[in-house]
Amino acid sequence: MALALYAVGSELVQGLTPLARSASVADGAADLAGVAVGLVLWAWGARRAR
Repeated sequence: MALALYAVGSELVQGLTPLARSASVADGAADLAGVAVGLVLWAWGARRAR
C-alpha cells in the first residue's frame, strides 16, 4: 500500500514542481503496474525459497 501511495504521490509532486515536468495518469498507472508486478515476483520468490 505504501508503494502505491508513493507512486501516485510522485506523480502529483511532478505536476506541482516548477521544473519542466508534468503529471501523467498513464505514468501513474505504469508506476502502479510496476509495483504490482514487483510484489507478485517478490511473493513468488519467497515461496520458491521455502
